[in-house]
Amino acid sequence: DTRRTEERLEQALAELQAALEDLARRNPGALVERKSISIAFHFRRVSRRAAPALRIESEALCQAWMRTRPGYECMRGAEVIEVRPTAARKSAAVPWIREKAGPEARIVAVGDDITDEDMFGALGEGDEAILVAPSIERPTAARWLLAAPDAVIRFLGWLRAARAGPAGDPDVLPRATQHIPQIVELI
Repeated sequence: DTRRTEERLEQALAELQAALEDLARRNPGALVERKSISIAFHFRRVSRRAAPALRIESEALCQAWMRTRPGYECMRGAEVIEVRPTAARKSAAVPWIREKAGPEARIVAVGDDITDEDMFGALGEGDEAILVAPSIERPTAARWLLAAPDAVIRFLGWLRAARAGPAGDPDVLPRATQHIPQIVELI
């Protein structure tokens, strides 16, 4: 029964992937990224002029697909739309890591997308969240900011070296985000 469910999931995702790939072919710079249980439609490299209409068209396509498939959600990020199972959240990794590393371990979570926010929110009091972005343009649960992926690599390299012994001064450190809290609408 599990195998049949997986086959149905695969077939459904393949249908969405084909529709998004057709849309990407008609829009230079658009890209479909198939992940194990989700699909992302990137339009970061699409012309600024074409991007707003493409966002609307791709969201409509995803919404139509999800109407017949309960249990999926559409996540909107910076120039990306991702369709994933509602149960597939990055926050699920936090208790798993804590179990493997032990209750005293401190977790440093790094992410560059709105889909990372649930993971940031699941971190404990002694843990740290680092948003990777040139600036903060949305509410975030992250307390720290690094400007680009290369800064993350340099910082984590220094952190690893510092855990092993004297590492000297880091050439890059995260800067405080002034912790812009998640916006919660009260209804």
